[in-house]
Amino acid sequence: MQLLIPSLVALLVGVAVAFFILPNLAPMILVAGGGFAILAAFLVHRAEFGRREYDQATWQYNLRKYASYVIVGAILLGAYGFYAMNQTGAASSSAPLPMLEVPKIGGGGLESVMRTAAGRINDLMRRGRISTD
Repeated sequence: MQLLIPSLVALLVGVAVAFFILPNLAPMILVAGGGFAILAAFLVHRAEFGRREYDQATWQYNLRKYASYVIVGAILLGAYGFYAMNQTGAASSSAPLPMLEVPKIGGGGLESVMRTAAGRINDLMRRGRISTD
């Protein structure tokens, strides 16, 4: 924690210098400086705590021996859910679904729309804007 404030101040001073002296290279300098700061923080943290302390501190480590049972249980539960959803029992309705009405296309129905589209395409072909090549 004693390195946090001085390192943040050094990073902010470096960013300010980069933006005032080399404004076109400032984003690259900021990314490189941030990368170096993260690397330095990782190395200091690893030197201070080490890996063994994390292995002893995590409560999830002891649950690894039950992982295969959890996966098998999830697969069985999913299979049962698939089976239950595909059954035609009391939960599903036997009434047919209502038919949806197809809205009428304004004016004269689908035939009118098709004739209008065909006429427009023929007109564009006569003018040379559409070719069959």
